[in-house]
Amino acid sequence: MMQDQAMLLMSDQGHRFALPVNAVRAVVRLPALQAPEGMPASVVGLVDFHGALTPVIDLRKRLGHPGRAMSIDDLLVVLALQGGSLLGVLASTVDEVRVPDRRLEGGDFSHSRGALIGAAEVEGQLFLIIDPDSLLSDEPGMGRTEPATDLRTLDAAYADVLEERATTLRAVPATSGAEEILYVGFEIAGESFWAPATTIQHIHAIGAISLIPGVPAHVLGLASVGGEVATVLDVRSALDVVARPLWEPGLMLLTELDEHLIGIAVDSVDDVVTVTESLKPLPVSARESQGAWSLGMLDLGGDSTPVIDLTLLVNDPEFVVDQPVEMASAAT
Repeated sequence: MMQDQAMLLMSDQGHRFALPVNAVRAVVRLPALQAPEGMPASVVGLVDFHGALTPVIDLRKRLGHPGRAMSIDDLLVVLALQGGSLLGVLASTVDEVRVPDRRLEGGDFSHSRGALIGAAEVEGQLFLIIDPDSLLSDEPGMGRTEPATDLRTLDAAYADVLEERATTLRAVPATSGAEEILYVGFEIAGESFWAPATTIQHIHAIGAISLIPGVPAHVLGLASVGGEVATVLDVRSALDVVARPLWEPGLMLLTELDEHLIGIAVDSVDDVVTVTESLKPLPVSARESQGAWSLGMLDLGGDSTPVIDLTLLVNDPEFVVDQPVEMASAAT
């Protein structure tokens, strides 16, 4: 896992964890769960996620602690594992998406049987980094349940709410006509935007930038990304964001253009949401300048925010940089 990979920061019963954001499929409210017969001991239930029967893990039990009671306010983080299967993780809160300030090396995580692979520091707080693909490993010493008799259930008064959530998750988007899309929220110079997670390969700290002589002003330079070179772009003019002097973006959203890595400079990555509703049309005033690569407006709680297709944006003639291979070689 790369040092500057973006992580979804979450907490569960006072314990802080970090998940690679690229593995996150959805974050939803806890639904009614089916009994997890014959599953590993840490699996507290099963949920039908759009036609895929998905195990739900209690991280406390997976790490060898007593299991936790569930709450109507709990969240379910749905992860996509290697091979295409899904896994749900219980969470009390999901806080934000961040590139950790630093990764802490060392530490003995052998008790986790591969579930924990390190720790990350964010603003002085430590988060244990989870390897999603190791959470269901059935190694020696990991118990298995008999047909479930101890599944923790919530007050019967909440049964209708939980079942309604489960019914919503069971609905297959292709059948209902609604498409489920995961969006990543970010800020550029104080302005908020969303982008489909499918248009973002990774989120990385920018780090040191090598300047390139003779390129347009929107090309900030070249940055190293895990042994590769990314061209870092300033897209404020395309997004109608006021260009402030001494702007120092700390992150970049990585996408590709003709097999060349492109980084969109941003100040922060703030949130991830799963949405099935259609986007609202762009305001008339923005259609001429942004219509080619803006997908519409995402309305959350009455607050409408532009949604940007980063792939289309970097293909805009204003931002296409000639001869990316020569620029990449100049950084070596």
